[in-house]
Formats: sequence, C-alpha cells, structure tokens
Amino acid sequence: MRKTKFLIICVCIITVLSLLSGCRVILTREASKEKPVKPQMVKIDARVNLKSQKIIIRGNSTLPAGARLDVNLKPYSEDAPREEIEPYLVEPEETVLASATTKVNDDGSIELTVLKRPDPGKRYRLDLLFIPSRQPEDIVFEENIEDSDGFTALTFAGETMSGLLMHVNIFKEDELFGDNITMDFIPMQKQPE
Repeated sequence: MRKTKFLIICVCIITVLSLLSGCRVILTREASKEKPVKPQMVKIDARVNLKSQKIIIRGNSTLPAGARLDVNLKPYSEDAPREEIEPYLVEPEETVLASATTKVNDDGSIELTVLKRPDPGKRYRLDLLFIPSRQPEDIVFEENIEDSDGFTALTFAGETMSGLLMHVNIFKEDELFGDNITMDFIPMQKQPE
C-alpha cells in the first residue's frame, strides 16, 4: 500500500513538472514575440589628446562597424575672447584648416586619427561629425539618431543636412588646456533662441 501511494505521488509530480516546463517554454516564446526591439540611441564617446603639434583622436561608439566619422579643425577669430570661446558662446570661422575621415572598427572603437595643429598660437574648435547621408552603402543604420546627444542641422561641403556633432575647444599651446592634456568631446548644445 505504501509503495502504491509513493508510486502514484511520483507519477503525479513528474507529470506536473513536465506540464509546467512545457508551459514555461511557450510563455517565453510568446513573450519574446510580443516585445518589439526599439532602436538604440547613438553614443559617441571620444577623446582628444593634445601633444605639442599633434591632435590625437580616439574613442568608442555604438555605431555599426564601418560607419564613417568626419573630423574638422576650424579656427576661432583672433578677436574672440577666451571667456566666450570656452562655454561655446562664439562660433568658429567656416574655414576648415585640417580635416580627416575615420571609421568605427568591428569592436566599436573609433579608428585612431592624428591631425597636425596648424598654428600653436591660435584657438580652434575640433568637430567630430556623423552624417547618416554620407555613410557607405553597406552600412545598415537602425539606431535612433534624432534622440541622440548632439543631433543638429549641419552644413557640410555647402549642403545642409542632419547629423551628430561632437566638439571640443583647443586653446593656444601656452594657455591652460592648450597642451599635454586629454579632453572629452561633448555633444553640440542646442543654443537658446
């Protein structure tokens, strides 16, 4: 009698466990179908390292491998005071004195880029640009750029388009933050109108 009760209880437990594990798999599959994947915001985490005449750019990004980034070095007017340049209250001149194109590697790192500082006695703004319309055809871009930090209207090669703009100020070599320093690129701030 005891053996029969024990056998019945074991069969019931095995049956219940089998049914529960089958339900769990079905619920998991249904749950994965119900949740749509939202595109992620683009993140660009880049730094510039100033070493005398060298401007060294490196960083990481959530952009797909092969995505193209443009780098432009623009001078500030000689008349622009540092007090207005430092908080980005003044725009640099439109002239691009040095430029480069870099790309995102398979591991998300930004390809090392080195520019030469044209004149150590001048102040510059270094721009890092991501422009979706200038990407290679094989780049599949699903990220949500409109909600990303630095999204703005850009003028590039005389055309107005939207994209991401990260920037950093480079001061005269003999000024504070002008040499032997590493600084982070910051997203373009929307100016109050």
